[in-house]
Amino acid sequence: MVWRTYLVAVRSELVRTLAVRILGVLLAFVSTTITARLLGPEQFGAWSAGLSLATLLAALAPLGMDRVLVRQLSVLSDDTGRAAKLAIAHSCALRFGVLLLAIGVLAGGVCRLAGWSDWSETLLLGSLLLTPLTLTWLRQWAAIPLVGTRAAVLPEQVLIPAGTVVIFGALQGLSVTLTATTAALVFTVLSILVWAMSTFRGELGRLYLSAIRGRSDFCTDLRGRATEGLQFVPMAVGPMLCQRFTPLVMAACCGFEEIAHFSYALLITGIPAIPMGILNLNLIPPLARMYQVGDTGGQQRIVEKSATASLSIALLLSALILLTAPLIPLVLDPRYAPVPTLIPALLLAMLADCATGPTFSVMQTLGLERTYLRLLATLVPLQMLLIFCFGTLASVQGAAVGYCLGRMLWNIAAVTVIWRARRLLLLPSLRSLRAGWQQLLRNASAQPLLPAVGDNDLRRVA
Repeated sequence: MVWRTYLVAVRSELVRTLAVRILGVLLAFVSTTITARLLGPEQFGAWSAGLSLATLLAALAPLGMDRVLVRQLSVLSDDTGRAAKLAIAHSCALRFGVLLLAIGVLAGGVCRLAGWSDWSETLLLGSLLLTPLTLTWLRQWAAIPLVGTRAAVLPEQVLIPAGTVVIFGALQGLSVTLTATTAALVFTVLSILVWAMSTFRGELGRLYLSAIRGRSDFCTDLRGRATEGLQFVPMAVGPMLCQRFTPLVMAACCGFEEIAHFSYALLITGIPAIPMGILNLNLIPPLARMYQVGDTGGQQRIVEKSATASLSIALLLSALILLTAPLIPLVLDPRYAPVPTLIPALLLAMLADCATGPTFSVMQTLGLERTYLRLLATLVPLQMLLIFCFGTLASVQGAAVGYCLGRMLWNIAAVTVIWRARRLLLLPSLRSLRAGWQQLLRNASAQPLLPAVGDNDLRRVA
């Protein structure tokens, strides 16, 4: 069957991408831990807030043309047409990104004059990080249908955190005082270097060079072409809106130091959701093609198996995180003692995301952009309100509970609207989950922890 062919291809790419992603996560974990230790909670909180703001702005800068780009490059085979789409996406990002950069710098200056030094630093750091993040994401979205997800994410997943560890170690050895601004400058320089090295090579490099040479011809009707991407702006901003906007809400209700605790806990609890994130990227091309030919049955089988696999892996990794959570303050610093108390609520929120599987890929490829926009307009403000109210009542622990409740409401709503609109049920197969756990328990019980001791052994001991 066609869906089996797609599933085998997705599984093969998933395994290769997962290996890269695991290496990237290990490096990111080491890099973030070193950053948190060297900066301290206050400066690490400012760095996290600035990065969150830059992430949102970078997702907004292309005006949705990055999401249109990955769909178009998945079906186009003509290099001239591909280069045209690439040039349009980058031209949109350039023009609107410059506007966002000017607004960010101006707002940061106004906050500095008003005496709001924390918010001024956040806005200026976000403005500094905007350009490298925008370039990186545009390259990744263009590379996914051309060279595969693994090759698309490999440079940033591995080289940037590894380079950060090396540079921070050198700066610490030179007794340089590290601040949030230092971290932002290091990240900016590394990101631009990695982007340049990974972009202008191979098939992707030829496409970029063709887009640069023909940019003036391709972008003659830029305004009209960019209108096509506006409907995808919610799809671009939505997946990270709750996660990245949450630190800014927490700054208002809990303070910037608590952002450091929440951001690090969110990093830890996000590890079990990595396979689901990779699945979301890998499923976009096959779901788009199956939707084009009307293969609803194949779509149902793929999303069900994806949800089952992502939840199974997430449950195993969540148990490991819960067991090791008390060690986090020992690894970091006693000032990060609140982090383990946030783990249960954030893990529960992550499991709710994994249980529904690739909701984002389904809504992006099955023509549910307006539905997604309505969900964002309704549920994201509700989640931010829950975080703010619970955070005001019970500090960062309350904010984590509010975040968990908001994610649960989001996933319930997403599953409901997808079922009503496309008759796809994005839930794991309970039968497959039960069979998998039973097989795991049988394998564990079949292997004794200690070798059997016979009578002769006992006699020798006596």
